Parts: sequence; structure tokens; C-alpha cells
Amino acid sequence: MTPLRDKAMRMGVLRPEELDLLSEVFEATGLPGETPSEREGRATKIIAYYHTGITDKERLIAVIKRMQH
Repeated sequence: MTPLRDKAMRMGVLRPEELDLLSEVFEATGLPGETPSEREGRATKIIAYYHTGITDKERLIAVIKRMQH
């Protein structure tokens, strides 16, 4: 289970299709050599941005990638 799925399931607020979308964003934004802590942080950010209203997959990917630079 990815950090994103684990965190989202613990929060218990996402439908399966939302979880699928966020998992795709998580997979698309991974960086080589990320530590478990960095992966956890990225998962938290993805969920947080989703909850602020950024629900488009491509937009979420762009926001996360912008933050990585």
C-alpha cells in the first residue's frame, strides 16, 4: 500500500474513485531516491490540495511537480 492510500484510508473520507485519482497523481509525481518521509509528505500534500478543491488530475500533478523544483 502506498503512503497516499494508507493516509487516505486512515482519514476515511475518500471514495474509491477519488483514491484511484490521487494514487495516479502520487505515482506520476514520485522522484528517484525519495525517502519514506518524503513520500509521506508528498502524499499529505496531494490529499491537502485535493481537499482545497484541486480535483483535476493534471492540475494536481502540475502543482506537486512545481513544488518539487
